[in-house]
Amino acid sequence: MKTNAVYLRKSSIKEMNKFERQVKELVDTVKALDEPYEVYNDNEASSRNKLREEYVRMKQDIEAGKIKVVYIIDDSRLTRTDSEALQFYSFLKKKKVRLITLLNGEINLLDKQSMLVSKIKAIFNDFEYDNTVTKIEYGKRRAINSGAFIGKVPFGYTRDLATKKLVPNKDANTVGYVFQKYKEGYTTRGIAGELPGFTSSKVSRILRNRTYLGEAAYTSKYLEETFINYKAHTAIIDEELFQAVQLKLKSRKTRNL
Repeated sequence: MKTNAVYLRKSSIKEMNKFERQVKELVDTVKALDEPYEVYNDNEASSRNKLREEYVRMKQDIEAGKIKVVYIIDDSRLTRTDSEALQFYSFLKKKKVRLITLLNGEINLLDKQSMLVSKIKAIFNDFEYDNTVTKIEYGKRRAINSGAFIGKVPFGYTRDLATKKLVPNKDANTVGYVFQKYKEGYTTRGIAGELPGFTSSKVSRILRNRTYLGEAAYTSKYLEETFINYKAHTAIIDEELFQAVQLKLKSRKTRNL
């Protein structure tokens, strides 16, 4: 009995978030058919010298007559070049295998114009996505520059709903206590033992968190850039105490090697 093939490959590291969402949608679509299917997953950033083993395996299964339909996100994920894509289309047509994309529907392998339109749509989809995400990421950079905090609020702070900035709360004194005790020679376990609800790992996270210096940072995987505002909000710990603690953390880690 022939099966359906689901081929997965993202074009770049930048596409991770979009890719993961689309993979789920594509697999859910194929599952809903209630027919047997197999996933061929070249789920890594592509490079020209990288052998796509799953793509090769899928072609071998097509050659062996095991596959009736190939499902992909769009044809920009299928091959690295247009000439390679046309060769693959001809291969599918010869083997009487259908090609269906999540974003643009089925590609008519008997119609060259249909294949060209599919390529154009794939390029446009990528352009639109890149443009939208870039705007969002730079919007986050503007937010960081204005002092807003992005992410989970650290212990000792509250996020102001109007400004999105961090404001020290009643637990700020506990943060100061943790830093001071560690500087004095207490261990993370010893400090945790004095504070209800604390663990050694929670104390360690506090001691390494530069947010307590008044910094706000956001790392954009899409833009491959980190945005930092060094004076985003009121600091709980001064630079001198923070650096003293970092030296002690490093010293203890070295001794434990």
